[in-house]
Amino acid sequence: FAEQHDVADYSDRFFVDSTYRKPALRYRQRAEHWRTAPETESTGPNAEDPFLDEYNRLGNLFEAEISSFERKRYANLSHVANKATNLNCYIGLLGNHFRELTTPDGISIEQTTAGEAQFSVPNSDMILILDADTLIAPDYAPKLANFLQEPGNERIAVVQCPYVSFPDPPNVLQRIAGAQTDIQYLLHQGMTFYDAAYWVGANALVRTAALQQIATVETENGISVKRFIQDRTPVEDTESSLNLIQNGWRIFNYPEQLASSATPDDFGSLIIQRRRWANGGMLLLPALARYFRTGEGGRGKAKEVFMRAQYLLSLGPVSMALIFILLFSWQLKIWAIWMMLIAAVYFSLYMRDLYLIGYRRSDLLRVFALNLLLVPINIGGLATSIHQAFTGRKAKFRRTPKTETRTAISPGFLIAEVTGLGVLMALSLRSLAQESHAQAAFIAIHAIFFLYAIGAYIGIRSMFQDFAQIWRKKEMPQKELP
Repeated sequence: FAEQHDVADYSDRFFVDSTYRKPALRYRQRAEHWRTAPETESTGPNAEDPFLDEYNRLGNLFEAEISSFERKRYANLSHVANKATNLNCYIGLLGNHFRELTTPDGISIEQTTAGEAQFSVPNSDMILILDADTLIAPDYAPKLANFLQEPGNERIAVVQCPYVSFPDPPNVLQRIAGAQTDIQYLLHQGMTFYDAAYWVGANALVRTAALQQIATVETENGISVKRFIQDRTPVEDTESSLNLIQNGWRIFNYPEQLASSATPDDFGSLIIQRRRWANGGMLLLPALARYFRTGEGGRGKAKEVFMRAQYLLSLGPVSMALIFILLFSWQLKIWAIWMMLIAAVYFSLYMRDLYLIGYRRSDLLRVFALNLLLVPINIGGLATSIHQAFTGRKAKFRRTPKTETRTAISPGFLIAEVTGLGVLMALSLRSLAQESHAQAAFIAIHAIFFLYAIGAYIGIRSMFQDFAQIWRKKEMPQKELP
């Protein structure tokens, strides 16, 4: 199978290695073990015939039923385009029997008896939820299911393995953006230590009972819709985490790397992903505050809420704080000194964590450059949250593109990146003219890294191509409406 599988890119290589080659090696080693093991050795239920255990185990590996469900085929199911609705529609089918009906609005489904059903959806105590670009290890489900069934874990609603990026990506953007997400693996383990874990969405094993407890019923276009996972924000997993903990459930990050996922291969795609991540955290702060005020308090809960709050505020508001520091912190020299000391400690720890997860220490500088380039994107996500808070209008859900061609950068963000570089250079020159040499050097360093990031992660040629495309669209004659 490994030789026959088409390998088009680095993610295919990882799939072939983890799905075919590594299991094949384990099976060869196990076969060799049984060739030399005593005939009476067995760890399964068939002590008299240990090979029957092996036969049954291998048979189960190759016996699987696969079915699919497309919610938009049915007129009486929600057609909202987001991940939460995909999950809600399918979870709502669990344990029931259905048949199709032809109505004036199109094909609908209705619940019926087992004898009259055209299709049935078995019930399940647990649901495995995966993003389309996530690969899990063959032993992911057994390990996490066993963990949920251990005594003392009855109130754990979600167990997950924060994903790491596929190894050996072909370009520097994927590698450094992957470093940013890979370091989250360590962060989420720390969040678990403080009982402050969030469901991060890419992969998880979830208790059905927990989702049933937080479910709500709403009316959408005259249709009754049951929502197990709320979609008020693009970060539906984070929002659902708060709903779960408010109902006494917990979330746990399993301390083993069992899931891997793709990283956007161009900056246009990365913008869409990271802007979605930056949108919604601010909107969830009131829910976190309500959780803090209810139930038992104490230092443990205060630490938990503090960790949860920094997670919600770690993108947009922190990006705004960086701009404030660059513009105003040098007006107060004592404050500036403290900022430099804090930055030194932060980057030292970040560099250590990068090294622990297999990156070079020098990658810290590349991560820093990418963080600067993402400041306008994070602020854009924050602005979208503020707009929703005042207007009540949800932002349109945009999936991260998975295409072979490069995703163009939107005009607003192109202008924001160029403007950001220009502002940094102007501030540095102004500080130099005012003989504030330390401030000028500090800002100039940021400008240099910003310029490097534009060249390395966007590409000067790609940037000019996107500007040219904007100009061509501007010059295209508009068709007159009839």
